[in-house]
Amino acid sequence: MDSKTRGSFCGDALGGYFSETKSRMPASVPGSDPEVIVQSIDRVQQFDPAMLFFSHGGTTSDASRIIQVALKNEQQCADTAFKALKAGEDQETIARRLAEIIAEESDLTAEDILAFPHFTIMTVEGYRQSFKWKNLI
Repeated sequence: MDSKTRGSFCGDALGGYFSETKSRMPASVPGSDPEVIVQSIDRVQQFDPAMLFFSHGGTTSDASRIIQVALKNEQQCADTAFKALKAGEDQETIARRLAEIIAEESDLTAEDILAFPHFTIMTVEGYRQSFKWKNLI
């Protein structure tokens, strides 16, 4: 926390945020845990920051709203990915579902999000690894 700006250096806890497109990319990548991501977002929220400083994408002074979007997106994406993986859906179908969730709070479309390099493999594989490690799928 930066005491002068009341800004939180949130690292990757909230994923990446790109103010020019009002888009947030999920924090789920291989090696991550959806439960820990939500806990990390809750911890950032407890600081009640006025600003957020992201490792990827820049800064925003719309901290409260972005934290809420991150929390909602991460929970929805984790639930969606879990159900889809359990049902045996393929990686592209799952990625589309996740992109549609993220696009709801963005100026980007699901197609724009799917066009990001490595979005599909990084995000879906992050969930798959986490759920497999926990013996949930």
